[in-house]
Parts: sequence; C-alpha cells; structure tokens
Amino acid sequence: MTIKRNYYPINKAQFKKFNLALKNVLKSNIFINSTSVKNFENKFSEFHKTKYLTLGFSSASTSISALVDFVCKKNFKSEIIIPAFSPIPVLMAILNFGYKVKFVDIDPETLLMDLSKVRKAITKNTKIIMPVHLFGNVVDIKSVKKIINKDIYIIEDTSQAHFSKINDNFAGLQGDASVFSFYPTKNLWAIGDAGALMIKNKKSHMALKAYRNYGLHPYEDRFLNFGNNFRMDEFQAEVLLLNLKTIHNLNNSKLRLSNYYKKKLNNLPINFQNIPNNVVSNFHVFSIIVNENIRDSLYNFLKKKKIDAIIYYPKPLPFILHKTNDKKKLIEMFPNSYKISKEIISLPISAHLKNTDIDFVCDQIRAFFSKI
Repeated sequence: MTIKRNYYPINKAQFKKFNLALKNVLKSNIFINSTSVKNFENKFSEFHKTKYLTLGFSSASTSISALVDFVCKKNFKSEIIIPAFSPIPVLMAILNFGYKVKFVDIDPETLLMDLSKVRKAITKNTKIIMPVHLFGNVVDIKSVKKIINKDIYIIEDTSQAHFSKINDNFAGLQGDASVFSFYPTKNLWAIGDAGALMIKNKKSHMALKAYRNYGLHPYEDRFLNFGNNFRMDEFQAEVLLLNLKTIHNLNNSKLRLSNYYKKKLNNLPINFQNIPNNVVSNFHVFSIIVNENIRDSLYNFLKKKKIDAIIYYPKPLPFILHKTNDKKKLIEMFPNSYKISKEIISLPISAHLKNTDIDFVCDQIRAFFSKI
C-alpha cells in the first residue's frame, strides 16, 4: 500500500470536463487573459461573498512580486515583514525584485507569525507586513491592524488557506490585499502554475491589472505604469472554474480526515498545530510535531512503509538566506521556527483518502512508538 500526499486523482468524469474545457479554449483561439480568466475572477470573488476584486496571475509568486513592487514603487529601502517559518517562494518573490525582507519568529503552537514580535520589528522603513496563513491556519488580521500604523500595507498570503475561515469570514478578506496559489498540490488546484490576488481598492486593482500585462492600459495603446508578464492562461482558468464547484466538499473532507487523525493518534507523544476555536482550517497540510531526537527516524520509517510524508519546512527562511556561521545567532533570534523545523512531519491528507488509509498511517506510527 502506498499512501500519497496532496494527490488529487482525476476521474473519468473530471477528465471529460477538462478535455472539453481545453477544446473550447483551443476553438476560441485566444489563450491568455481573456473570457475564461475574467469568468474565474468573477466567480472567485463571488465564492468568497466579497466585494474584493480578483485578478488572475501566472502564480502566487508573481502575485506577491506585483503587489510588493506596486506598493513599494522601487524604493529599495522598503522593508517587508514575513514569518521566518514560511514557504521559500514568499521570500524569493520579494528578494528577486530587490526589496528587503525582515523576519519575525512564529508562535510555537499555531505556527503562525508571532504578533508580539511584529511590533518590535517595525521601523520607519516598514512598508508591508505579510502574514502567512500556514497549512490552512489563519492569522487574526484584526489583531495585526491594532499594532501597526495605518500607512503599513497588509498582504495576506492565503496560498495554503483557500476558504479557511476566521470568525466565520473567509481568509484573505481582512488586509489590503491577499494572494493565492493554485499550484497542483493546493486545495484549489490548476493543472500547472496559476495564482491570483484579491484587492479591495478599485484604483489599485486597475493598476495591477495593467501591471500583469507589462503595464499596458487594458483598452488603449499606452502604458499606465511599469509592469511585467504575469498573466494567467485561459486553460488554467477553465480548470479552476471546474474545481471551484467542489472546493467546499474537498475542504470538508480534509477537515474530517484531520479530526480522524487526531482521534487515532490520541495518547501518543505527538502535538498538532493549534487551530484556534474561531478558525476553521482547510487543512491544506496536516502536520504532527514530535521530539526532535526521533523526528528523522520516524520520517524515514514512514517512507519505508510507503507513506508519503514530507517535512515542511526543513529550514526556516533566515537559515536558507544567511551563512551557516550565523547559525547560533539565528537560533537565538528565531528559536521557535528553528525548533519546529526539527520536530515537524506532514502526513498525507488528500481528500480522496479513506479512513482505512488513515488507519494504516496511524497504525504504523503507533508501531514505531512501541519500539522506542
């Protein structure tokens, strides 16, 4: 038996629908940023029950780069605050455009940005704060707003939290803008790279719509501002439109499986990411936290049993960015991020999995602990 992670098998009915969508795009002879993208943008906002405007992008990374570049306007002294324990694309999307990143440590229980550290990290050069809704858990943006100046821009990285909720509101609707990834392993997935941003300011929406297409005016032959080629293609938009129809069922399946995991792993020396009572996670990733002395052994044991576990993330971002001789200082600065990186294992939680699959994974974990 092989238990795969973040895997969405395409059944015959889905294949038929995707095939038809591709044929329709081919017949249209328009492949970039046209009717299908517009339809997806409208539907994505509609599904969020919001007036926030959606813009399709080629990836979450390009969405971040566009927003950061647009907000900072080539002032390379600008600082963007992000959590130290985050996916590497968040970092690269900022650094590759020449802007400065400032890291803050995480809360060791929620694995989200420690807001008490954010207050201390703010300087006169702070332009953006980018909370990451990690693994489906959601940062309380209202609490972020209480500790920052109004002129600091909030970008919510919602790449892993499609339709997660906080206080009965969908994630990504409290800041100035939010970004989403539709990479094929995400809960809302494309067949290839794709992303989006949501923004509530109409003028900013217009400017960013131009930005993703070299800065060109959408209707006139002139430039509105600087820009890049960050457009979404029509086929990915069609796939996303189809997958939007099942996203809530998929999220509910993952939530059910996460609860089943917790029940089956009860009474073992294992901790889980703390999901606050006012949050409903989409459980893009389901992680366990174990003693660092056994983490690698357990991980290798699961791999031998053909359980497709993974370590998200083996290194906090500052440890990737800086030289190894800074390690002791970095551990002192980001103790929680470092500790979690040595203790965490992410288990398979694809929506197609059955209780019997989770039983197998949990039985193997119990077998491991019975031998140590």
